[in-house]
Amino acid sequence: MDSLSSFFRCAALPVVCILTVPLVQGQGAFLFPDTTAKWSVNFVTMGATEPWRIYGMAGDTLIDSIAYKKIMWDGDTVFDGLDQVYAGALREDLGLWLFLPPGDSTELRLYDFSGNEGDTIIIDPVFDGGLGPIAYSVDEIDTLALPGGGRRRWHLSAQDLMLNEVWIEGIGSTNGPLTHSSTIQDAGTWLICFHENDTLIYIDPYADDCTWTIIGIKEINEESLRVYPNPAQDQVHISFAEPMRNVEVVISDAQGAAVLRTVLDNNGAIEVSALARGAYQLEVRSPDKIRYRRQLSLQ
Repeated sequence: MDSLSSFFRCAALPVVCILTVPLVQGQGAFLFPDTTAKWSVNFVTMGATEPWRIYGMAGDTLIDSIAYKKIMWDGDTVFDGLDQVYAGALREDLGLWLFLPPGDSTELRLYDFSGNEGDTIIIDPVFDGGLGPIAYSVDEIDTLALPGGGRRRWHLSAQDLMLNEVWIEGIGSTNGPLTHSSTIQDAGTWLICFHENDTLIYIDPYADDCTWTIIGIKEINEESLRVYPNPAQDQVHISFAEPMRNVEVVISDAQGAAVLRTVLDNNGAIEVSALARGAYQLEVRSPDKIRYRRQLSLQ
């Protein structure tokens, strides 16, 4: 079975498939967006959807005799060349994506796709909220079936911060090309679609189309969802007020590393007896893109 037919067979399923498929390039190669790349990103702040941004490559440029790709953004759902704003310049060096913000002379380490499982990599977020460089642990690398072939996907977690990231080679973060996991409660960005040569390469698994919007992030409340018992010992039960399907649950430790991931259909129980006793964060991501968070204690 070829990789493209594998993708469309997966797309018919209610969850995203992870397949062993041919990589777009060899394991030692590093993909980098070409001059036709476009990212459709939805911004959310304090539970309210804000304007769209389409980021796109806009040709080559030389800065201090170094070759870069220009990135522009357009505050619409269409990247049409009107009212575009210069976002910065980007280049790649052996898997490291280096970003030069507008009016700045210091490059930021935006991504490091040379990392292997178990490595710690240092990233300079463009919008860091004053945090400065962030150390991410590479928890897992798998392969995501996409049109044109499989692409490697990095699952990362921050050290000493309750942050988790997913990167796709040649695309960047699932939060958007210039944004990593938000450290601000009730705020965030999400990559909805990625195109190259006007071909859809990636779409968020919960999105209906590339103009789909996000509702927001909020704390768990007892009316919509119950997590019990808390503190827990062997199992944590999750109960929804309304029927839910394909709900992703992630439990992270105090250092922000994801220690358990699972998917639930409607109500269910999660086995936690193998986890060390202590404090955790439980996050529930629903199909309508609402994320619920709660502190969880294991005793």
